[in-house]
Amino acid sequence: MLLDITKSVTLQVPADRVWALLQDPPAVAGCLPNVKDFRPAGDAGKWATLLVEKLGPFAVQVALTIEVTEDPVARKMTARVAGDDKGGAAREIGRAHV
Repeated sequence: MLLDITKSVTLQVPADRVWALLQDPPAVAGCLPNVKDFRPAGDAGKWATLLVEKLGPFAVQVALTIEVTEDPVARKMTARVAGDDKGGAAREIGRAHV
C-alpha cells in the first residue's frame, strides 16, 4: 500500500534564505530528529543515511539512499529516497518536491 502525504507550509522568512538552506542537505538533515549518520554517497547529489524509528519496545533502522536534483532557476528541488531495514521487513520509497 502506498501512502501519499502532502503538506504545505508558509514560512515567515525570505525565499532566498529558505532556498539557501535547502541547497545544504547536511543542514536539512540536521533538522530531522530520526536521521543519523548523514553522509555523501559517491556522485554529487547522492547521500546515504540511517533512519532510526522507535515505538515503545520496538525499533527499526532503515539504511537510506537519497538522490537530490535541483533546478536553481525555477527554485525547484526533488529528493528521491529508497531503502530497507536489515531484515527486509521495512521498505522505504519516497519522493519529496520543494
